Amino acid sequence: MIDLAVGAVHVWHARLPNEWTPPAGVLSYQEQEKVTRLKRDEVRVLKAFSYSVRREILSRYLSLTPHEIVFGEGEYGKPYIANTELPLSFNVSDTEGVVIVAVSHESVGVDVEPKGRVMGPGLATHILSEEERMHYQTLGPGEASRFLLTVWVAKEAYVKCLGKGLQWEMPSFSVFLGVSESLSGLRLLDCLYEINIGELHESMLCCMSREQMLHPPTVFDYKCVLTCD
Repeated sequence: MIDLAVGAVHVWHARLPNEWTPPAGVLSYQEQEKVTRLKRDEVRVLKAFSYSVRREILSRYLSLTPHEIVFGEGEYGKPYIANTELPLSFNVSDTEGVVIVAVSHESVGVDVEPKGRVMGPGLATHILSEEERMHYQTLGPGEASRFLLTVWVAKEAYVKCLGKGLQWEMPSFSVFLGVSESLSGLRLLDCLYEINIGELHESMLCCMSREQMLHPPTVFDYKCVLTCD
C-alpha cells in the first residue's frame, strides 16, 4: 500500500496506450453500462480506461483489489469510496487520451483540457465573474481564448472539490486574486495549483484544507498494471 501522509495530495497522470483492451472483471456493471451508452468509439475507450485507471490507482491506497472497490455518489454526483473506513478522497478528469486522478485524505478537485481547445466568446457570460470579464475585454482573440480555457479548468476543479458540480454558478466567484494587465500576471487563488503534464494539456488541482495547502502536490506518471497489454 502507498503511504499517504496527512495533508499530502497525490496526482496521477495516465495516457491511453495506442493498443488497449479493457481488462475482464475489473469494471462494475454500472461502469460498463455508462461506457456502453456513450456514442463515439474513442470516447467509450477513454471512459473505460479512465474507470480502470481510477480503480487500479485507488487500490494502491486500500486493502482492496481494483474490482472490490465500491463507489457511491454524493448529492451532486461526486463519487466516493463506499466500502472503506479510510478517509480517502479522490477526483478524476479525462480528455483526449489523458486521465488525471487526484488522491488525498480531504476533498480534492481536478480538471484537464487540451490546450488547443478553442473557447468561443459566448462562453464568457456563462463562466466569468464581473472582475474576470473586465480583464477578458482587454484581451485579443488568442489571449481571450486561452484566458477562458484557464478559467474553465480552474473553476471546474474548484466546484468539483466543493462537490457542487454544475449546480454552482461559475460567474458568482473569481479564481484570481485581483486583476492584471496580462494573463501571465494573474495570480490564482491559493487553493488552486497548475499541474504540468506537458505542452498539449492544461490541468488544474483544487484542495482547500490548510494541511493540503501546506504541502505542494506530488505528481506521478501512471504505469499500467492491469490495464495494458
